[in-house]
Amino acid sequence: MSVENESDVEIDYECLSSEAATAANDLINDAAESLAVLLEDTGRALSERDVLLKHPELVATHALLAYLDKTNQERLILKAHDQSKLNQKLEELVAKVESIAASLAKIAASTQKEAV
Repeated sequence: MSVENESDVEIDYECLSSEAATAANDLINDAAESLAVLLEDTGRALSERDVLLKHPELVATHALLAYLDKTNQERLILKAHDQSKLNQKLEELVAKVESIAASLAKIAASTQKEAV
């Protein structure tokens, strides 16, 4: 779709803001839950809420690291998928080259028979 000017595109900023807030909230809550489990394992049990209140910087850092890790994993998956596509194309090219080589061999053999 081509857009003549920017005013032709309507962006629902309220929806985008809401989705971003929900995603950020989910990330923070997951990080708080994860840290609460880690603290419980070390014998210093805190609820998720207490972890959020007492260690907000740890929760934010943990959430950021989890996000970066997820993003990196997605990038690696895409890279592997692209590599798979490249390998498939290469296999197709090799098959074509082998087919051409077989045809050339047949032509050479028939030319050789005619020469005899």
